[in-house]
Amino acid sequence: MSIKIGRKIGPKGQVVIPREIRAALRLEPGSEVQFDLEGERIVVTPVMEKDILEMFERDAKESGKRSDEILVGDRLYEKIFGP
Repeated sequence: MSIKIGRKIGPKGQVVIPREIRAALRLEPGSEVQFDLEGERIVVTPVMEKDILEMFERDAKESGKRSDEILVGDRLYEKIFGP
């Protein structure tokens, strides 16, 4: 998938990630991203590990189980990539 959308940098140096890109990467408020400078390019990459860990902890809390009791296999795949 390739999406290109331009944005202006605000007075505080902030840039809004376009809705289409946030939706494609399932980024929500509070999601973390990493910035890398590669030559003349800025590369923004979602930090998925924390999000996955938070999903397991939330599932565990909702189900009354410990986070280490939550099954990984297909459930993890579905949480990351959808059903």
